[in-house]
Amino acid sequence: MKASYSLLFSVTISHNYFENSLIPYLVIEPDTTTKKALANYNLAFKQTDVGFNVFYDTLIYTTSQSFGFLLQKLTFIFSIPETDFFNYTDITNFNKTTCLYFSNANHTSSKKSSALPLSVNQFASEKDVFELISSTLNYSISKNNALTVKDETHTIIKPTNLTPTNALYTDLNGRYTITYNNISTNYLANNSLFKTKPLAVIDMFLNGQTVSESYQIITQTEIKPKNFSLNFNSSALKWRYYIVNKTNTKVNNLFIESSNNKIMFVKEGNTKILNCLTYVLISSSEIKMQHYPLTVLSLIIDGDSGKKEYKNIMVPSAETMQLEKETTYLNAYIYI
Repeated sequence: MKASYSLLFSVTISHNYFENSLIPYLVIEPDTTTKKALANYNLAFKQTDVGFNVFYDTLIYTTSQSFGFLLQKLTFIFSIPETDFFNYTDITNFNKTTCLYFSNANHTSSKKSSALPLSVNQFASEKDVFELISSTLNYSISKNNALTVKDETHTIIKPTNLTPTNALYTDLNGRYTITYNNISTNYLANNSLFKTKPLAVIDMFLNGQTVSESYQIITQTEIKPKNFSLNFNSSALKWRYYIVNKTNTKVNNLFIESSNNKIMFVKEGNTKILNCLTYVLISSSEIKMQHYPLTVLSLIIDGDSGKKEYKNIMVPSAETMQLEKETTYLNAYIYI
């Protein structure tokens, strides 16, 4: 008998850094356990231009009871081969030992929106950042009240002399939260993730007590196809221009104009680069980073020989930033 598939749930992934909100080179795939579950339960996975879909066979699963409530969750991993993602994304505290974690569990929203967010907030944030560990997690408090957190392979938090006034330990489907001196740290335990570190992990719980009514996909009485969303927000930084006067041009005044008059620059002072007098101009406010042209900038220099215009000067970009370092400004250098 030929299968007849219908949508079980969809996940749309978007980023407002890109003009069409589509993240290029995004790779999404089920983890090893989920690949087996999809085959065993006659479910189908398909990556799309905007995210991914999971389908079920309506000839096999005619009612919610036909799922048998044997399949608790499906796990998906997504990654991006390029390395600048966190340069233009408004998420802090991400490093080589962390990953983003999203799920449809523990959400309290009762809104009947067309796409339910999988992140803690409307946009993915540092609240969705988890420390990645190999498997089981344990913590211990020594006689001198030092806290040590370990997985099977290494110590995550080295002992300190701080007193763990509020050390809590929670295990929920491989996720752990330890609150230590009123500071909470999240941990995600998954052995299969260590071969290639993912950008993010998405757990989709098909049923269970941790899933609120509005986020439930399967209930005791019905199959409720859902549309979920995962939205990333572009980071905003001030732009700073260093105008390096290599030719010792006489400069009475200089300023930067934007084509839409929405970006204003003010003089911050002078410095020296390559032993040349350098003028520093900074945007008056933070500017959201965009992959597509935001505006056209021109440098106007008023000198003894009149005004000179440098059209379409370089716009700072995520590619020029240094990953994993706190950045206050996007810098650009212009040589005159």
